[in-house]
Amino acid sequence: MGSAILASSPAPIATASGLIFKESGKIVAVIGIIAMMSALNAYIVGTSRVTQNIASQFDLPLLKELSNTGTPAVAVILTTALG
Repeated sequence: MGSAILASSPAPIATASGLIFKESGKIVAVIGIIAMMSALNAYIVGTSRVTQNIASQFDLPLLKELSNTGTPAVAVILTTALG
């Protein structure tokens, strides 16, 4: 398979792996979805912690509070909704 075919493909990794294993395109898609979801989870957790810390510094009432489990619940909901 040449580079022109891979360059024109909307999913070049899945296309190339399809040469090795016929159903590999679906496997690559599932792995990609899992990778994107884990990255999204990391961004939400990180952003909510930063938001909570900034809110603590500026004494913003709802955002600075932690839940009973030590989670910045309001910041998590806010950053998820904005995302």
